[in-house]
Amino acid sequence: MKNTFIVLLSASLISTFVFINGPVNVAVSEPTNATSELLESTASQESTFNSADILKETNFSNTNGTNATTTIESTAETTTKSDSTTPDTSLEKTKKVTTFAATADAVEDGSEGNPYLVATFADLQNAVKQAIPSGSDALYIQLTADLTYNSESLAYNKNTVVNGLKDPSLDATDPDNHYAILYTGDTTNNSKITASGQIKLTYKNINIGNSQYPDNTHYGFVKLTDSNNTFEVENISYNIRNGGQPFYSSGSGNSILFKGVNTFICDGQTHGGEFSEGYETITFDKGSKTTIYSDSDGGSALLWDNPITVNVDENAYVSIKSSKGRLFYGGNNSSLIVEKNGFFSFEKIPPVNNKDGTKDDNDISASSIVSMEFKENSIGIFKSMYNKPINMKTTTITASEPKYILFDFQKNTANFMAGTINLTRPQIESPTNYQLNYLNNGIVKSLVSPFLPNHTEVITTSNPSGTNQGLIYEQDLSLTGVTGTPNTSVSENKSQIEADIDGFIPNDRSLTTVDYLLTKESLHGDSDINSTEVQQEISDAFNSTDSTYLRKTVTLTTENTDTRTIFENLAGDDYYLYARATGKVTEGFPSTTLWVTTASEPLSLAKVINTDIPINMIFKSPTTEFGKAENAEEYEFINNSNTPIAVALTKVAPTAESDSTVKLATSLAQIDTYKLLLNLATNYTDETNNPLVWGPLTEGPIPEDSKAMLLEPFWETDKNQAEVYLTGNYSGPVSEVKKVAYNFTFTISAQ
Repeated sequence: MKNTFIVLLSASLISTFVFINGPVNVAVSEPTNATSELLESTASQESTFNSADILKETNFSNTNGTNATTTIESTAETTTKSDSTTPDTSLEKTKKVTTFAATADAVEDGSEGNPYLVATFADLQNAVKQAIPSGSDALYIQLTADLTYNSESLAYNKNTVVNGLKDPSLDATDPDNHYAILYTGDTTNNSKITASGQIKLTYKNINIGNSQYPDNTHYGFVKLTDSNNTFEVENISYNIRNGGQPFYSSGSGNSILFKGVNTFICDGQTHGGEFSEGYETITFDKGSKTTIYSDSDGGSALLWDNPITVNVDENAYVSIKSSKGRLFYGGNNSSLIVEKNGFFSFEKIPPVNNKDGTKDDNDISASSIVSMEFKENSIGIFKSMYNKPINMKTTTITASEPKYILFDFQKNTANFMAGTINLTRPQIESPTNYQLNYLNNGIVKSLVSPFLPNHTEVITTSNPSGTNQGLIYEQDLSLTGVTGTPNTSVSENKSQIEADIDGFIPNDRSLTTVDYLLTKESLHGDSDINSTEVQQEISDAFNSTDSTYLRKTVTLTTENTDTRTIFENLAGDDYYLYARATGKVTEGFPSTTLWVTTASEPLSLAKVINTDIPINMIFKSPTTEFGKAENAEEYEFINNSNTPIAVALTKVAPTAESDSTVKLATSLAQIDTYKLLLNLATNYTDETNNPLVWGPLTEGPIPEDSKAMLLEPFWETDKNQAEVYLTGNYSGPVSEVKKVAYNFTFTISAQ
């Protein structure tokens, strides 16, 4: 039904004025929004002083009852913080120096609270010979300086903890807060430091190697020569050029446990070897972070044993870049298990130090069978920056709700992989949807969607077929909804719908674009919007050139994360809003959500009729014929509405003040007197391209088939207004002045 209202306008001859309905505003609804913004500027300055300039005293008691005092002394640190608007030029920081000094009668007992203090390698040799004190779980040793050694040897044969932390009040993961164990001899020598006896050896807060002594012995910085030992490393910074192999074991059943934050750089051309050799179990502890860079010479695999089990515990982070020819070496059944929220990345890098040529291989393992499991919200990345793909041999992967598993070999010119992957999603009661996509010539295509529970996909060089550069198993990116907010205020020239997505899952995904589509007809009707047919119909509408569909695309960056957009200058009506988003879980592998629509539909944008119409129009007839020039002013009809309107003249009636002797006529003859021929003319042209003229006018209703003037909404500035004026003739006599006044009744209808 059209919105219609009636307005009266007076037309006066000479100087008779009738002021009636002026500018008209008829609104179904007209929301008003007010926004105030509070700007706040805060500047602050704070000075803090480290209390390390105060001497700290710790008393130790030995078995003889004598007391020893250890003094830990540190220089003061002054830090001044200022607000971000002022450059911080007042930062003054002196290098922290910690010294350990024991009184002459100090005798440590090797317990955790009273460790042996060692300042030289000879001190360490003596300390490891001591017995574990009664009630202690291990022999505790504290470094008090950097230790260097050459041809000396050292043998651990009991549970031992060696701690190189300089200052307990500072960050234990910072290598600047660690003492170092440094080798000064020939890299061809086997490790001089050994461990045996089914023990647990712990190295924590220690640097291995520095710029002055960048080399190490062959076969690790500690060589395990017995079986069933555990080597626990925590906050280790390992940076070795030649003799770069960190871990070696000649026994069986040995394991490594990584805790804290560890960094390993193995980068040299002499006696490089594997990263780990002879350790059957490698575990990255909960919450730990370990980065490994291995491009040393020699060694056909990064992890060497037969077989190997790698455990990445909850929230642990493991990043490996290696030029070795394989990740695993050894017999069948090597395994990788990544627990909840764990991260494991293995990247094959082009070798630089390739003296023996073994790194030209690019295999997941030397064996033919490898098993992997990725648990809830975990991440697995297998990437090759080399000129050949990773041969996956026969790899079985159990995907128990990970965030994603990625095989990214975009540098490769052949297929993205060799071998076979058996990817299984176990039977899990979960509403989460997964998909398996592959990258073909830079375009992401779907291999399996949805990837249902209890399904196994066998991935080979022919599935997916063609030359492909990557594969990703990921949780579907989905929108939780879209909201449209109508806003109509024609007095402010606003008639719009603001659109924004409600959210997306997974919410840590990086969105790149959001597409919005606004239509006047539902594209899904009573059908399931998630169906393939409906989704395709919406996509076709978005990609079409049909002007009845309104489209917006919001591009997102790290600087701009605002997903909102506004559809402006909308005609008052009902609308349907659709949205989809594209995001990426990692570079080069975008994924797009399904289209969603608003929860409440349709969106109703109120029709508001607002017009500027002259209150009166004055004309004079100094002779008999009059036209535009005889109108007192210029008069316009202006449509300020958010909808097209039709303006129809429906009635003409004289006012009480009008001279009754003057009558309206449709034609004039020479013998006529006191007759007025009156027209209301406009510069509006109808479909015949002729100006619209109402008249000659007569008193009473205007015929219903009379033409209407169509004016567009306010934003169509060249079509929303029309000039109007009065024309006609008068039969006289002209020797006297006649004053006439008429009310014009208009009907204005929203189209």
